[in-house]
Amino acid sequence: MKKVMITPQSFIQNKTLMSEALNLFKQMNFEVFSCDCKSKSIEYYVDKIKPEIIIVGLEKVNKKLLIYNPQIEYISKYGVGLDNIDQDELKNHNVRLGWSPGLNKRSVSELTLSFALGHFRNVFNSVNLMKNGVWKKNGGRLLSEMKIGIVGLGNIGLDFAKLLQPFGCEVIYNDLEKKAENFLNITYYEYNDLLAYCDIISFHVPSTNLTKNMYSKKEIEYTKKDAFIINTSRGDIIDFTEVIKAVESKKLSGFASDVFSQEPFDASLWKDQMNILLTPHIGGNAEEAILAMGRSALEHIRLHYLSMGDL
Repeated sequence: MKKVMITPQSFIQNKTLMSEALNLFKQMNFEVFSCDCKSKSIEYYVDKIKPEIIIVGLEKVNKKLLIYNPQIEYISKYGVGLDNIDQDELKNHNVRLGWSPGLNKRSVSELTLSFALGHFRNVFNSVNLMKNGVWKKNGGRLLSEMKIGIVGLGNIGLDFAKLLQPFGCEVIYNDLEKKAENFLNITYYEYNDLLAYCDIISFHVPSTNLTKNMYSKKEIEYTKKDAFIINTSRGDIIDFTEVIKAVESKKLSGFASDVFSQEPFDASLWKDQMNILLTPHIGGNAEEAILAMGRSALEHIRLHYLSMGDL
């Protein structure tokens, strides 16, 4: 009997998904294990369970894990980013990968939009003041008047650009490929030019050797004064410490991040600073996105073993 290990907590905590998973794997005669990789490492559980199949979220699947676990046959990705999975090592160890891009793009792009609207329309600060007994009318600025820069025009960046269309704002983008120039009436700028021009800069790139720390002290110097920085991609692409310093020194008007180099992340130091907006990696976790990602992960496994004649 093959063993399936499920690690993403939002998958495990979703009753609908877990019910569908248990029903599917019962039909396949597979044994299911759900594991909390927040409390113990993925290596701990894999060593203990010895699964052939793993549904992973952000846990690292690397050479070390695969060398010591030759029984692993299949990795099914819950989510869209693959930077935590060493695909070359999967090939070296003959491990198949199931993955579908773009499943949570609307979930992430809506969070990005809410950061932008909430910050510039002074929503977050007004809510906080009201709860502390302060009536202060400050409606902020219209998003429609903004110049918005999107760094990385993949599935999520492009979806964010689509969401911005009804606002009529000027949308600028930078991408390694100039693949969408003149599409959706958005304009390509070189990276440093985008930083200098835009009121809002939103990052939507994967974590790679090219993108790690791509926004740090040097880039802040290029950035338009009072710009608002949003990161809903990966924590290590932005120098968190330098950006916080820039906000506190009023070089930047604010910073919103849903992702961090180390998670969970303690944000209590900034609990009273309404221009520093930190959320616990909820971008891709709208209920609809959770179901879409989970069902995709299950379907990849079903189709793979069906094709292998194991069903």
